[in-house]
Formats: sequence, C-alpha cells, structure tokens
Amino acid sequence: MVGTVMNCKKCNKIFQQRLHPICPACLQREDQQFTNLYRLLQNSAGFGGIDINTLAVRVGMSADQIEKWYMEGRLSTAGLFLKMPCQSCGSMCGEHQRKGRYCLKCSEMTANQAGVEVKTVQELQREEANEQRRLQQESLLRQNRLNLAKKEETSRFGFTVRQR
Repeated sequence: MVGTVMNCKKCNKIFQQRLHPICPACLQREDQQFTNLYRLLQNSAGFGGIDINTLAVRVGMSADQIEKWYMEGRLSTAGLFLKMPCQSCGSMCGEHQRKGRYCLKCSEMTANQAGVEVKTVQELQREEANEQRRLQQESLLRQNRLNLAKKEETSRFGFTVRQR
C-alpha cells in the first residue's frame, strides 16, 4: 500500500503517510505517552483518582490531548480514575460525579433551567428492571395461553397428539 507524502502534524517532518497523520517517530512517542498515562491512571485508583492537570504534567503532554483520548473512549476502565474540571463551576470530579463535561450539580441545575426532567442512574435502572419484568410476565402469559390451547385441543378429540 503506497501512502501520500505529507508533513507530520506534530513535528512537521516529511514522511510517507499510511494510516496516521503523524510520522512513525511521533506515533511511537505518542504510544509511549499513552502507555505511561494509562499506568498512572490505574495506579491512582488506590488514591481515589488523579486530576487531569497533574496527570498531564507527570506524563509530559497537554491536558487537552488527555481529554480528547478520554472523550474518544480510549482510556476505557482507567478513565474512571481521571478527575476533570466541571466546565461550569470548575470543581474537579471523577466519572461518577459528572455527566459529560459538567458535575452532577451543574448538570441538574442546567437541566432544571431548561425544563428537562433529570433522572438518576438508579431510577433509570429501576425503570429498565420493571420493564424487563413486565416483558417476562407477558411472555409467560402467552406461553400459558398456548399450553391451555393445546390441552383443550387434545381433550376435545379424546387423545393426545405427540410432537416430534
């Protein structure tokens, strides 16, 4: 596969592009930074997480890049330990204490101002569980009706038909 010749988006070095818009040297450096970042996040679990600015300094990269990776979903489970500032009030909060880019308090306040009903995760889970129970009950009722219909059919003719 032949790539096009272009300048690296990070170091401006000329290279032949294959998959990424950065040169192989910058890609290797980025992969090493990502590995270090991921390890630091995992190790911070015992301390309740680490804020994005401290993490950026320790890894030697911008907080914007870390946030971009987080929003892309690249940090997966380690992202649970990343504390980011609320876009509204600036308070640092972990994943369980925010909705998207806002802390829970600011998110609910904004939603209430907009006239939107805000539900907690527990309420949504409870509603989903109730819906699943209702669907299971309907399925059981349908199955019971079918069984009753089969019994009535066999008793009407006076013999049982075996299914193969």
